[in-house]
Amino acid sequence: MSSLACVAAEVNESTNSAFLIAFQQHATAAEFFKPVAEHLRVKMKAVRYSAIQKVQTVVASILLGCPYTSSINHRLVPDQVAAREWGMDRFPDQSQINLFLNRMTAENLTQLEQAHQDLLRTHSLLRSAADVVVDIDQTGLRVTGKTYEFAEKGYFPRRRGAPGLPALGSARQC
Repeated sequence: MSSLACVAAEVNESTNSAFLIAFQQHATAAEFFKPVAEHLRVKMKAVRYSAIQKVQTVVASILLGCPYTSSINHRLVPDQVAAREWGMDRFPDQSQINLFLNRMTAENLTQLEQAHQDLLRTHSLLRSAADVVVDIDQTGLRVTGKTYEFAEKGYFPRRRGAPGLPALGSARQC
């Protein structure tokens, strides 16, 4: 596999997401998405992007701190160097990701939980522990109404003291 510098030089492009490239290369070497590909079966026709590529896009958007799926259009879609790391010409846009997420069913969530457990058993030091739940998106959810249950003032990026729902703990034992 060619290095990042070679990829960027060959196509005369650059990336603003060096951390994402590092994650992608590590994820590929560690077969991070293999359990997801084995377990996840979303009832959706793959025209240009497979379900696994859409999951990769969602994970990349979380890693880059995209607060909304619409952020994918200006943070990920233009980054062709990062897209090529996962075998895509470009990342799927926000509308394709929204369709994908809307097609997810309770059964698909169970499939993702199984894939997540497989990943933890393979790559974690917690192999001997019972099931562990990890919340990779630690972003609190801001709210604008006054009637949201459990809403409280908190710290949200660029909105200190705004009301919202705080993020859940990073990991908890089940």
